[in-house]
Amino acid sequence: MAAQALPSNTVRTPLDVTPAARQSRLRQRILQLNGLTGITSGPILALGANRIAPLVGLDNYPVASPIFVALGATLTLFALLLFRAARRPVPPAVMLIIGTLDTLWVAASAALLLSRALPLTPTGVWTVAIQADVIALLAAAELYAWWRARSAA
Repeated sequence: MAAQALPSNTVRTPLDVTPAARQSRLRQRILQLNGLTGITSGPILALGANRIAPLVGLDNYPVASPIFVALGATLTLFALLLFRAARRPVPPAVMLIIGTLDTLWVAASAALLLSRALPLTPTGVWTVAIQADVIALLAAAELYAWWRARSAA
């Protein structure tokens, strides 16, 4: 049996356009975007640890490179978990958890910069500040998606 052709003026829409489905897709896209940041920065941090440490002013700390490797591997794993979670409808509680984790990351970055506990170069300061800004935007989107889902229920 042949499929019928649609008239040329027919608008195709997704099968499920309910508000709940749109909100779930929004949560999936936010997690994918967060995963994209981790899957790009994690391997760079892990594989380039020996070059990054001097660039950001931590070349006098022998433990800096191994920490960067571990941090990069953790970010990569976290990104893979986010991609996996985004393959299915995402419960609002997941957005609250991820948004809270990202908020804590931003707070730790701010504490690092404000405390001046490490002798970061200007490049190091800018790197920490920019990544914290990006993660803050993701956290805001995640918490907004959680709030939207919560207020719609």
